[in-house]
Amino acid sequence: MPCPFAPSGARPAPPELRGFPLVGNAHAFSEAPLELLADGAQRLGPIFRLRLFGRPMTVITGPEASALVRTGAEGPLTRESSFEAFSSETSVDVFSREGAPHEEARALLQRGYSRQVFGQFVPEIMKRLARRTQSLRTRSRTPMVELCGELAVRAMMTALTPVDLTELLPDVQRFGHDVMSVVVGVRPAMIFERRAYQLSKARLHAAMDAVVARHARPDERDERRTYMADAFLDARTEADGLLDARGVRGACLYALCGASSYVGPLGAFLLYEVTRDRALHARVLAEIDAAFDAGPFDPLRLRQMPALRAAYFEALRRYPIVFGLAYSASRDFDFAGHRVPRGELVLVSPVPAHFDPTHFPKPFEFDAARFETGSGASSAGYAPFGMAPRTCLAAGVVETLTLSVAVSILRRVELSLSAPSYRALAKLRPLPQAPDGLPLVVGNMRSQEHASAPLSRVVDLSDPFGRGLPSVELAELEPMQLAAGRAIEAPRADGALFVVLAGSLDDATGATLRPGDVLGAIGAIGASGANGGIGGIGGIGGIGAVHTQPGRTRVYEANEPTRLLVVSGTTFAARMNESDLMARELGRVIQWQYLRDVLHRAMPDLELGATQAGIPELSLRALASGEAVFAQGDPAEHLYAVVSGELVVVRAQADGTDHEIASLTAGELFGEMGVLSRRPRAATVRVREGKSALVLALPRATLEQLFAASPVVREKIAAASSDRLVQWIESLEAKHARDARSV
Repeated sequence: MPCPFAPSGARPAPPELRGFPLVGNAHAFSEAPLELLADGAQRLGPIFRLRLFGRPMTVITGPEASALVRTGAEGPLTRESSFEAFSSETSVDVFSREGAPHEEARALLQRGYSRQVFGQFVPEIMKRLARRTQSLRTRSRTPMVELCGELAVRAMMTALTPVDLTELLPDVQRFGHDVMSVVVGVRPAMIFERRAYQLSKARLHAAMDAVVARHARPDERDERRTYMADAFLDARTEADGLLDARGVRGACLYALCGASSYVGPLGAFLLYEVTRDRALHARVLAEIDAAFDAGPFDPLRLRQMPALRAAYFEALRRYPIVFGLAYSASRDFDFAGHRVPRGELVLVSPVPAHFDPTHFPKPFEFDAARFETGSGASSAGYAPFGMAPRTCLAAGVVETLTLSVAVSILRRVELSLSAPSYRALAKLRPLPQAPDGLPLVVGNMRSQEHASAPLSRVVDLSDPFGRGLPSVELAELEPMQLAAGRAIEAPRADGALFVVLAGSLDDATGATLRPGDVLGAIGAIGASGANGGIGGIGGIGGIGAVHTQPGRTRVYEANEPTRLLVVSGTTFAARMNESDLMARELGRVIQWQYLRDVLHRAMPDLELGATQAGIPELSLRALASGEAVFAQGDPAEHLYAVVSGELVVVRAQADGTDHEIASLTAGELFGEMGVLSRRPRAATVRVREGKSALVLALPRATLEQLFAASPVVREKIAAASSDRLVQWIESLEAKHARDARSV
């Protein structure tokens, strides 16, 4: 199939953005890169040319640019020469490859750079960073780029290996800075000859080789969890491709250098903007305090901080660290009516879209509200991690890492601007960052005594990158019931896992698993390509193999009647790979989809969008024989739907006996009369003797949200309630008539 960008006829060269004699646009590109790229696209369109000290560079942007990148090895762009120095210095080859070799390299790195593997270590990372932030010098101007970079590297070291690499911090910062400076082109390759650089490189390569050797020994592995180094070593493609020792060393080294080079500037910009906005600052601090007040820190808490996450996504828009992908033209090609000659440097950049006022009004202003859930803001062109299929594999890790660093600093110290008029600038040093290190004033240590605020109950698993939540066919899920005290071993012999729908279980370590948690993640799936692995968090961590490994299963005991969903390990792993969710996050998605289906069957007229919004407030209850859902006279705070089993509705009589006035089976709603009338329960609902049941509970607040979104549902439930009341009255009248005849 011919390339759609093949040259055809005579075409003009790209329009050129005027610069200065000799230097061209070099000064503007260095001192105001984001403004330059945005201005070029606004004035000249999706393709234009810059000159950097006489060397031409064509900038390509817009939706067509993504199509150009997708052409891969058959297309006119190559990164081999652009990343030759990077590959030779770091042992990381993925950036310089095209086509099938590139896809294979991505598959081998995917699990190691996944949110799932990194997320296992968030509780430990938060403790480690807390010790460091407690030692910050107060009442001092502190460069945030340096501090955030240091904390990010410390956190990455924690997830990479148990080996103490702290003494390498200066080497990571120097090595990463110099390599990126050469790749971006702001410094010549001759800096690699400097003695300081050579010493840092030698120390880092030796340390990474030692880490690889340690993790290659099975007896050195941690059975409780999988380090990033383990995931890189265990990676396999379907064709049995793997990373050699050099490749694993490069993957480990890039994790550390990327933490310094990317998260340092990004975290600094995030803290700067949060500090500038008093209202945003107050909201973020309240979220952080609520997260820690809720108990030991859990990585899911980072998903329960809507203001902080919105600020993070806006920081990525306003200060994109990945300002473009550098290529060279392997042959002449046409783009948007212009001819790009063979050998020309090409920058494919998402930056202009980030500053397009049609998508982001007042684009050079920071406004976290753009990314608040439900804001309705357009995310068209938003690509802070590059354009598909070249998007960053570690986007989820970067989010988790950056938020962890920001939370650690904001929780411990008071921050303020170094001067009321201070404004941060993004300059190429070597990536977009504040050249002065973005100093903020570290004030007093924050008191840990504060008024407690409720933690958001919504675990937001969405992102603005256009990826929807993964979907699992309900036909693939097998419900099962576990009685209180019963034990189950997971994963099953066939590799199947269990998602908790209702109830709770404890494992041998004392960890308690609740709805949305996953049983069996410790030993279920391998860490490779399409069959990529899953690990867990806390008591369910680790990556095993596609089959169950001896010693990798775990026994779980139900604390109460517990409902589980059985899902195949292969399906679970595939959904994790495509979504970059942690095991517990994907478990919640599966739980929510199951609940949504139950709710939709009970209320067919309910709009699915409204159902999705209400799902975090839904819960399941597994009930044993004779157990009551509620009793006559109880406050009416929930509406219920029968998922499975059979229940009876009984009303207490004057003589102390109960009269059965109705029975309920799967798909039926109940409890609506008390909720709609706001009166106590008029009857008792319990499980029929000899049966068990599963019911879905909707709190009143959630029900009101659903009614607001689907008024027809309120009308139909009210009508059904009236019909049911008539039936109950008729049942009671019939009983009284029978009683009268028997007297």
